Amino acid sequence: MQDPAALGQAMSQMTPMYEVMVQTMVEGTLKAMEQPANIERMAVVMRRYYEALLRQGFSRDEALQIVAGMGLPGMGKGR
Repeated sequence: MQDPAALGQAMSQMTPMYEVMVQTMVEGTLKAMEQPANIERMAVVMRRYYEALLRQGFSRDEALQIVAGMGLPGMGKGR
């Protein structure tokens, strides 16, 4: 069994590395999303998902809520 104090120290040493990784990932995602071609592709995917929900029997309002709740790909939840 590992010493809890040593584990806590290791975790606190790793925190700055994780912060840098997350920041880099967010910046990369935003940079990719700035490109018009990627924005168009996201819109196509979201529209297709919405239409697929309708074909599966969801109402327009339900499908819209589901799609809006997804948020932007790679950026987490919507509303």
